[in-house]
Amino acid sequence: MKTLKLTSCNNKFNKTPWLAKLEVKPGDAKEFKYDFQKPDEVNYISGTRNEYEWDLEDDVLYAKGDTVNYSNYEITLFVIHNDKEVELTKREARKYLAKELDITTI
Repeated sequence: MKTLKLTSCNNKFNKTPWLAKLEVKPGDAKEFKYDFQKPDEVNYISGTRNEYEWDLEDDVLYAKGDTVNYSNYEITLFVIHNDKEVELTKREARKYLAKELDITTI
């Protein structure tokens, strides 16, 4: 089991990091259903920063939202396979959920 750590920062968007498990929305194979996860642990760093921790399961499709360079907000789709984070595109994520993609080939 791997632990994901994301740190919030005081930025112009004022967004905190998040993590969600993804599934295909019933009735629409092109839409994702986001199941947002509460952090397992939140550590106070300073007045404007906190560190959020989640324990991740192997071979589950996740999405994370995180700030980059205090102003850019980035959403990443990924799977933990053999304790390694494998990033996926939306197309690859849909194929993975449909069991049409082998993670070991990426």
